[in-house]
Amino acid sequence: MNTSIAKSVLPISYAMCSLAGCGFLCSFWLATSLTTAVVRSAVFMMTMAIVHLVGYRLFVGQAERGYGQRVLVMDHLWPHLKKALFWQLSFMAVSSLVLDGGQMFRICLVAAIAHWLSIASIATRSPGALSVGDIRVIRWGYPAAFGIALVFNFVQNQ
Repeated sequence: MNTSIAKSVLPISYAMCSLAGCGFLCSFWLATSLTTAVVRSAVFMMTMAIVHLVGYRLFVGQAERGYGQRVLVMDHLWPHLKKALFWQLSFMAVSSLVLDGGQMFRICLVAAIAHWLSIASIATRSPGALSVGDIRVIRWGYPAAFGIALVFNFVQNQ
């Protein structure tokens, strides 16, 4: 598939995913309130836009580098991703045991989403040449994101 076909398929895929997801979200959250349904649907649409753009940039990047090199990108990232997965699974296992109605686990999930978005951003920006800062963000970004999410949660509840 060349990039011109991908450019024409991308909006169709985005529209289908966004409409289906927003339909399900609105049908569920409309029982609570219209504002909640609209806000959650908008967040879903923005997330789908980011996912589609990251996927497109990775697709175009692999076409420019050649199809044989895309395995090298994952091989280059994998040692650093192991550390990130270790941190996330450890934090989530411990937070799922805390008896606070799932609040700590939700904070862990928000931090995980933020961390994976930053990893996706790094992977699309410079997949073959990671800087020292990129490696630090991939390896140690989750504990930092968790700490920031924890502080924001504490400030919000005060």
